[in-house]
Amino acid sequence: MRIITCITKKFNLLILFLIGQLFAQSVHAAFWETNSPMLVARTGHTATLLQNGKVLVVGGANATPPYNSLSSTELFDPATRTWTLAKPLNIARGMHTATLLPDGKVLVVGGVNNNGYPTNTEIYDPISGNWTINGSLAIGRIDHTATLLSNGKVLITGGYADYDIPSADLYNPNTGTSTNIGMMQVGRRWHTATLLPNGNVLVVGCSSADLYFPTTATWTNAGALYGRMCHTATLLPNGKVLIAGGIGGGGGGYPAITELYDPNTRIWTTNCDLNIARCWHTATLLPSGKVLIVGGWTSGGPANVAEIYDPIDKKWTETNPMNSGRLHHTAILFKNGKLLLAGGNAGQSPYIDLNPPTSGTEFYDSLKK
Repeated sequence: MRIITCITKKFNLLILFLIGQLFAQSVHAAFWETNSPMLVARTGHTATLLQNGKVLVVGGANATPPYNSLSSTELFDPATRTWTLAKPLNIARGMHTATLLPDGKVLVVGGVNNNGYPTNTEIYDPISGNWTINGSLAIGRIDHTATLLSNGKVLITGGYADYDIPSADLYNPNTGTSTNIGMMQVGRRWHTATLLPNGNVLVVGCSSADLYFPTTATWTNAGALYGRMCHTATLLPNGKVLIAGGIGGGGGGYPAITELYDPNTRIWTTNCDLNIARCWHTATLLPSGKVLIVGGWTSGGPANVAEIYDPIDKKWTETNPMNSGRLHHTAILFKNGKLLLAGGNAGQSPYIDLNPPTSGTEFYDSLKK
């Protein structure tokens, strides 16, 4: 009887172990699937989810060195998983921004090409498929941010034009006019701008942050945090902002430390560290309320490791790796919970103009169990 009891206990423990393993696998069962490549290899491009469900990919560069800016654009149809060329930009550009407007059109601002930093903006009409020169900025720039405000105007902050730009502009797509709205604390590039639930905009970069108030068109100091750039900022369901990764201030390494900003108290708090410190990655808020960090540059080169942040447990957990490491890519989340990664590069340097781009794309199913 003792022998049978011992065997039974060991059998039960084995069953519990196997159940635990199956549960652990189900948590991380989402996988990466290679998708059809883009028609043009590119990095420093933008990707915008249109109201018709397709993805518009714009510009970028496809040869380096030198930085060869593209005027080409293409459309991805998630129903057929195919790419088709769309009409080209009027002005080739890379490292620009693309903003989906309330009327379904797309505003492209800034960028760089062989002639410098174009000041002209362009608007894409998904119905006609045409690009139209819309207006201009006072200063052409790259590495800036563009945030759509509730009044339909677009806040353009910082960037680079042979110097770090400290000013901000309010751009009106309806009139094609730009208005200077003052100075941030410092000139910034490779920073982030997040539209908060209260309508204000949080700008983060270097070792400081600024708040912009659209109702009064004024700026205020939003406190100090760990110095970084080339990071990501994600608005969580609880209204807080998660800052992750980047390059340390003055180019000092890759901080694993993450931070949370509370708009209600305007206080920064230190959060749990990333498993893999990285910069030039993407961060996507998933339907579950968790945040998926993908790719980027690490101390060991391009990352194929992805990890997920749970805002309830405040923990980072590695998920299945991508098929290939990349940085300077784009990430688009569809309504069905699938994530499309497109382009970027995977060379031996973190800088966008020192690596050949890729046309490769991958799918991640965040709802797969």
